[in-house]
Amino acid sequence: MLARPTSHSSRFVRMLVTAPSADETARRQPVSVAFVLDRSGSMSGQNLEQAKRAVSEGVALLDERDQFALVTFDNVVDVALPMVSKSRGAKMLPGVLSEIGARNQTNLCDGYLLGAEQFRDVGSETLKRIILVSDGQANVGETSLSALKMHATELRRRGVNTATLGIGEGFNEALLGAMANGGGGAARWAEHSSQIPAVIRACIEEVLETVLTRVRIDVRVPGARFELISLGDLSGSEGACTVDLGDMVADQQREVVLRVHLPKGDLGSSVRATVELTAESVSGRSLSHRNDVAWTYASGREIEAELHDPNRDRTIDLVVARHYAEIAKAEATELNRRGRYEEAKDVLLQKATRIERYADRRELKAIVGELKLEAKKWSAPRDERTRKQAYFAMLNVRGSRNDDGSPRRGA
Repeated sequence: MLARPTSHSSRFVRMLVTAPSADETARRQPVSVAFVLDRSGSMSGQNLEQAKRAVSEGVALLDERDQFALVTFDNVVDVALPMVSKSRGAKMLPGVLSEIGARNQTNLCDGYLLGAEQFRDVGSETLKRIILVSDGQANVGETSLSALKMHATELRRRGVNTATLGIGEGFNEALLGAMANGGGGAARWAEHSSQIPAVIRACIEEVLETVLTRVRIDVRVPGARFELISLGDLSGSEGACTVDLGDMVADQQREVVLRVHLPKGDLGSSVRATVELTAESVSGRSLSHRNDVAWTYASGREIEAELHDPNRDRTIDLVVARHYAEIAKAEATELNRRGRYEEAKDVLLQKATRIERYADRRELKAIVGELKLEAKKWSAPRDERTRKQAYFAMLNVRGSRNDDGSPRRGA
């Protein structure tokens, strides 16, 4: 692979991480789940009733090894049920749920952190998951997206992962999406209250099917800078970075796409990238895999020849174009929400023009055509349902998930 010596070449690295199949002879790890449930005024009626039903049905999926807690929040936060064994808690839960009613505003941050406190006495051998459920905007206490994502990231580093569920059309999908991404879990959407139990059930099943925890990729390229194109939590500085992926279920496949801004170099010299994957299996084994790649600094003529080589694997072109297209659509969605329709259109057309320069394949031309249609779509007012559909479609593509939000699994 080649790179330009006199300018900071950008090269893309695509990594496919596939989790092992479940060992049917192995006993899964015990699971601890903290349900953090919004009980603000907007949850009144079917949203809250279906959410309570979902908690009850989610608990029924656990067994005697597992435990759960229930925290509720409006402008006040309460521990409705502290961390308790499934067998004991299931008997208490109907009475606890019957006492929960919709009340005031939405102190999402304090509710979330109180949910995290329920794991303080839970052992390290247990899988820990917060499932945060809300239909509204955080409007009491800490409301900053960056602060809440930071909390989720720090909890993930301590072994507590976060999944989120937004209900209806009034919640902040960017906030819940950022918390799930930082927290190593999935962000899901229940468009209608009747969908809430099925989504919560999927969240619980995902925890129960976990085979890998603390999945991370460490990349080292001397003098390089890094940009994560797919989802994941990126940290690091010049020359090295880490992409944290959280947990993975049996046979799950994650596509990680990293843009590497290479340092300058001399013609004929090379720069090497070391890529190391590490994870912990639920059976307690530490896993690792290392791979090295290198780029050689070459002339512009040599680079052009490589670019147009008919034998070159062009999969990366399609993958990168798809991710950048989804990022552009998400940006256009937010601009549309703010009433900046011309800017929304321009974001998409500019990305289409950029991809069109390399569109020598039918699949790339299809992405260009799609972006041009999207530009027309977002140049006029759109309803909130359409915006949320676009946002969660973007999350699913960039997070290697299927259209319904379920984990993508390898063949």
